[in-house]
Amino acid sequence: ILVVMAGMVLFSSLIGNTAALITQSRNVAYKRVLEIDQMRSFLAQSGVSLDIGNQVMHHIRSAQQTRARLLEGDVAALRTLPPSLLTELRYEVYSRALRYPFFTWLNTSHSKTMSLVCQQAVSQIAYGRDEEPFAHHTQYQGMFFVQSGKFRYFPGVNSFVGYGNDSCKLQHETKFVEAGEGLAEAGLWMEWEHRGLLKATCRCYVIHIDPMEFRLSILKRVSSVRRVKFYAQRFLDKVKAAMHGGDII
Repeated sequence: ILVVMAGMVLFSSLIGNTAALITQSRNVAYKRVLEIDQMRSFLAQSGVSLDIGNQVMHHIRSAQQTRARLLEGDVAALRTLPPSLLTELRYEVYSRALRYPFFTWLNTSHSKTMSLVCQQAVSQIAYGRDEEPFAHHTQYQGMFFVQSGKFRYFPGVNSFVGYGNDSCKLQHETKFVEAGEGLAEAGLWMEWEHRGLLKATCRCYVIHIDPMEFRLSILKRVSSVRRVKFYAQRFLDKVKAAMHGGDII
């Protein structure tokens, strides 16, 4: 009898969990349909052209796609970890992922400073196809390091052509930024406005470095400040020497 009752309790629990998952899936699907319907109504009522309207709808559908990769912010259980353990975890994850010359040097020479940067200044962001992390002359958003996917960078004042089709004759050469590459480092070391448009060609995952938190992390470790300042000065000299002065140096 006990075995039967235990089986019934387990079966009831399974049914309850399944029903909850179905309800959640239906709610997500309904929310997506509602978002698309509201956008269509807005475009129609606003008299938006068919060309722009199709691009907007394409972007909305792309943004609704399910993420194929879990980001740190998606894992709620991480918020239950003790601060010390979470610090160690973030250092191990991001110090390995940031395969960029400056951060490789910082981790090798000043691992404690790198740990602070990973803890306070670093986050992960996912972008859907055609999403734009930044545009020309917009306020600096931080440095981006591409973990997976590919971005297209349209430099200069004519970067608005990124909204058109690829057959447009660009007055400035476009560049692709792929996994393992970074851009917009300049804003970590100086006042900066983005010098072009960055657009995802597919679903992309990036590590984002917040400039203010990055600087505060560096200043907290006095032992590394002098050498980091030396690196920053050399980088700024390189920026000044670059003819194009874009986000990719």
